[in-house]
Amino acid sequence: MRLIDADRLIKQLEAAEAREKSRKNYELANAFAAVRIYVEGLPTEDRWYRRDEREPTEADCDSAKCLMAVHRYNGIMVTHIANYFNNKLFTHWRPAAALPEDAGQEKSEERREKSEERAEKREERTVKRE
Repeated sequence: MRLIDADRLIKQLEAAEAREKSRKNYELANAFAAVRIYVEGLPTEDRWYRRDEREPTEADCDSAKCLMAVHRYNGIMVTHIANYFNNKLFTHWRPAAALPEDAGQEKSEERREKSEERAEKREERTVKRE
């Protein structure tokens, strides 16, 4: 994911929208307005929401339906959205950070290797019995 300067983009979209309105090209002006409104609604990096300000939705969660939350006594943690709603001690939340593309690959490879080793040992025991 590439970070962008949303404020700069919004200003450029506003200028393009005004330019197209002055040319009476309202369809394109409306398209620029729609994109601007969308960008304005995107969460910003490092934005924490107070529980009483805005509740999270599944769209705010990662693929496992988790988000980052601040627990009154335990601090920052990643929790499932259902846990967030069931625990009133969560005071703030934000979308969970995306996982790196190669996350979990090392453990998967280690498990595969161990599985292959166990299969070889079983095969050796079977050969010895015969």
